[in-house]
Amino acid sequence: MSPSAEERQLISHSVHHICADLAQQYFSRPEQVCSDADFSAALHQFSDQGVIELGAEPGYGLWEGGDDADALALSLDLLRLIAHTNTALALSLHRSALARQLLRACAADSAATLTTSLCLQGRLGLGRGELALWWQGSDAPLSLLAEVFAADAPRPALVARAAGHSLCAVYEAGQLHWRLCAHPPQTPTQLGLDELASAAILPASGVRLPDVDDARALARSLWQRDWLGLLAIELGCTQRAYTLARDYAGLRRQGGRRIGEHRAVSDMLLELRASSAEVGDFLAAARLDTSGLQRLLLARNRLQLSLQGAVNAAMQIFGGLGYMRDTGVEKCFRDLYQLRYQSGGPLEMQALAAQWQEAA
Repeated sequence: MSPSAEERQLISHSVHHICADLAQQYFSRPEQVCSDADFSAALHQFSDQGVIELGAEPGYGLWEGGDDADALALSLDLLRLIAHTNTALALSLHRSALARQLLRACAADSAATLTTSLCLQGRLGLGRGELALWWQGSDAPLSLLAEVFAADAPRPALVARAAGHSLCAVYEAGQLHWRLCAHPPQTPTQLGLDELASAAILPASGVRLPDVDDARALARSLWQRDWLGLLAIELGCTQRAYTLARDYAGLRRQGGRRIGEHRAVSDMLLELRASSAEVGDFLAAARLDTSGLQRLLLARNRLQLSLQGAVNAAMQIFGGLGYMRDTGVEKCFRDLYQLRYQSGGPLEMQALAAQWQEAA
């Protein structure tokens, strides 16, 4: 379903109010990790408002609407808004919505819950450039995919700290299949996204979903949506860091005036705005087609590096306080670092872009 401009505005306005309430209720203390019960309650608030559609009928929630440009713009905007409040919350909703789309494509709707996530990482990453070759139907040997996406190898994943399932890709006999796997015991994360936990998921223990007609197109779409969603979440996280830095620069005084009036600080605030604007413009022009995927493969590393530098500038504006947990800006930096390595690190993105260009 494609939302109209008025419907998009109403949905964004509703999510903005939910985020404002959650920021005061559950996420007001950045130095304290949100409890599992409160995090679950926050997830259910978005489900109750239809941001995640768990029912059989499609709606206007995250990643609903197929390849429609307006529906895509709405999903990216909602993820950015939610990430401004809490990055881990946005990532959980994003992956849960993608899992919902996969289950629907495989005619397995009944398995969808808020704690059902999507794990697109293989045991050794993404198989470097071979994944791009498989997407394009190349006849080249793809033995690395069978090793990276083997069913008997555990996959690293970040999941909500609750009983749940993840959907994992398994490459067998030249085809990607999907398995629904229960989450094993989890351990707290050590670097960012504190509200989530690390889990080593074993696909061999999962239930195989029914195959779809065009597995390549489905897989390509899932990865493309995941990368776009991650960029939107990173943008929201960066905008959160900018808000914190701007407010601090307007209050802190040094040399007889607010530090925001000093050239060095104003330049760093400008860097934050410029990086955010560049990513915002990129997402505004995003499309879920092959040309959009090529553009994304080529730009993702550069945009992520720009956002990471911008959040580092926000920390510098705080000076020594930027490294203290109670300011919140250091959490933005840690969260952004974790997000950069979700669903493929910088080297893997380079290899994917190179192989895609070569096979095109």
